[in-house]
Amino acid sequence: MTCLGVLLGLHTLVPDQAKAYRINETERGRRIRWADSKVVLQVEPAVAEMLPAGQVRRALEISTDAWRGFTGVPDIAISTGLPGKLGHHGGDPTNGIYLPAIWDHEADKLAITIVTYEMASGRLLDADIVVNPHVAFGMLDEQSRSAGAYDLAAVMTHEMGHVLGLGESEDDRMATMWPYADQGDTHQRTLSEDDEDGILDAYDGPAPLPAAACGPMTVAGAGRHAPPVWLAFLTIATLGYLALRSSKQTRRGVVMAGGVTLLALGGGSAAHSEVDASAVGAHAHDHAFARIAIAEPAAQARMSRAFTDLSATRVGVAKRLATRSVSGLLYTDLEVVAEDGERVQLTVPGGELDGIGQIVGHGRTPQDGDELMVEPTSKRFAFHADGVVWGGALGEGPGIEL
Repeated sequence: MTCLGVLLGLHTLVPDQAKAYRINETERGRRIRWADSKVVLQVEPAVAEMLPAGQVRRALEISTDAWRGFTGVPDIAISTGLPGKLGHHGGDPTNGIYLPAIWDHEADKLAITIVTYEMASGRLLDADIVVNPHVAFGMLDEQSRSAGAYDLAAVMTHEMGHVLGLGESEDDRMATMWPYADQGDTHQRTLSEDDEDGILDAYDGPAPLPAAACGPMTVAGAGRHAPPVWLAFLTIATLGYLALRSSKQTRRGVVMAGGVTLLALGGGSAAHSEVDASAVGAHAHDHAFARIAIAEPAAQARMSRAFTDLSATRVGVAKRLATRSVSGLLYTDLEVVAEDGERVQLTVPGGELDGIGQIVGHGRTPQDGDELMVEPTSKRFAFHADGVVWGGALGEGPGIEL
């Protein structure tokens, strides 16, 4: 569900672990995955016209076939016809592949995947792939490296992994889910052992059931919360017992009270998630990153691409102000307060609203208490901890040690 970025030489930190794959999870630790046996994606006409006749279709066949045939894993199918609107709008999924006229994401992202899911269960509700219209794509020859273009089949195979709920394989350069690509590369068309292990792990066990207390909510607008089943049952049983023991007049009062109680449980409109931003963790730090040496020139270049004014960059602890919905896409407003008291407000895509979660391209949305490095002028950010930065404007993949 994050994006495939242009390959840059990095100073990386490689954890000592046997597996590189990552399964996307909710805040409660539930795997984000489909409960369906088939996931259908419709293709916007502009996508089909990116390459000469038949090449886009062939690229999509390669990318979907790569993930087919695993026990318990839904098949991804490509369908003709116009896709629904980008984002999640309730009801049936409107999964699609889009080529927008305007690219609102980082310039070095080749494509991004947007997924929407239930926070309580992890059940995937919708997935969309958005392709960068400014990138030169092609259907490349696997036998020889073709300079000047990115292989559409390899990029789509990576994004299909996100559609199924996988994150990035940050420590395996040969994995399909490695978050970078270079012009001429085609190896990500074929799954590595790590990719196969990851998808089998993601879909091991029973499929997630719909959350019992979510009600008909969408990210297009706040819905109405249904009461938890156990609470409604307990309320009815208690009122029934009291009614049997009461006089006729008293029973009438109990029944009327029961009606009011159930309306209160199920009738209130859902409020947007908002928190008080007045208190920020005291362990925020103030750094001028221009004074911190980065080990390799390639990493310095990557930092410069992400943050134009390193001397103005600040580190502080994030506090979520609110999450809102705009045409089926979620946006989270944050405030970061540095140790010197400087406050930086920024908006990031994705987040949680009324029990629905959404990840938009860049990966995990910052949560309360996350330490972020922020550039006040551009409002770009990256996660920060112990002298290491990653994610956000820097893109997915290995971190950079400062």
